[in-house]
Amino acid sequence: MNKKIKLLILEKSEKEVEPILKELKSYGYSPEYKLLCTSEEFSESIKKGSWDAVIASKELKSLKAADALQFLKSKNLDIPFIIVS
Repeated sequence: MNKKIKLLILEKSEKEVEPILKELKSYGYSPEYKLLCTSEEFSESIKKGSWDAVIASKELKSLKAADALQFLKSKNLDIPFIIVS
């Protein structure tokens, strides 16, 4: 049985996301995700959607994981936030 999960993924490319998705699927998850790489995309996606978790690369050129986490805190949003490197 697949467990659905909605993710915001802050990463450079689809290629970087593949290992994350593969691992989630191996545990029975069926991930629906949106790949983002700018702070504007992140803030808009947070405002418009309901997400189960955020998975973030530690450093993107235009969006740092720490900044994204601080944004969630400033909006009082309780969304699990996972940093990968």
